[in-house]
Order: sequence, then structure tokens, then C-alpha cells
Amino acid sequence: MTKTSQRETNSYEKKKLKKIDREILEKVLLVLYEYGSDKRTCIARKCNMGYDKCMLYVDFLEMFGFMKKERGNDGYDEINLTEQGINFCKTKLSRKTIQKIPIEFY
Repeated sequence: MTKTSQRETNSYEKKKLKKIDREILEKVLLVLYEYGSDKRTCIARKCNMGYDKCMLYVDFLEMFGFMKKERGNDGYDEINLTEQGINFCKTKLSRKTIQKIPIEFY
């Protein structure tokens, strides 16, 4: 193995989520739910996150079946929510709506 490929392998191994933040996971899912499928850089921008960190969360969510990557007509990857991701967002949004209703309406 050459030094260059060794460096690439080492830098790739370092790029893992050390601590998973539930709020960031929800933010990425809700942004995709609100805007629909989008390219990777656009998702990172809309989440107000760095590209690398956002892609780590996207990969994590894809691994657990909340979203999937598909090749678009222009040749770039587009990220879509799966049925599981859509159901999660609907549940999350309904809970937020219920929490905003004043107590006397229950």
C-alpha cells in the first residue's frame, strides 16, 4: 500500500460519528420532509451544517432505513425519505403541534 492510499484510508476511518445527536437526526429528516428530495450539498446548506458532518448523519439514517440515495437524471445523487422516514416525520410533527395547543383545549 502506498503512502497516499494509506493516508486516504486513515482519514476515512476517522470520519465516523462519535456521538449521535438526536436533534440533528431529526433536523436532517425534517428538512428532507419539508423540501422533498434534494442533492447532498443542498441538504447540508438547508440544515445549516458542514457538508462532511451532514453526510455522516445522512449515511447513518440511510443505514437504518430512514432515507435512500438515488441517482438523479443529471447524474448526481439525490436523497429521498423512505416510508419509514416519512412516518417518523409525520409523528414528530403531530407531537409538536399537540405540544403547542393550550391546556384548556384538551
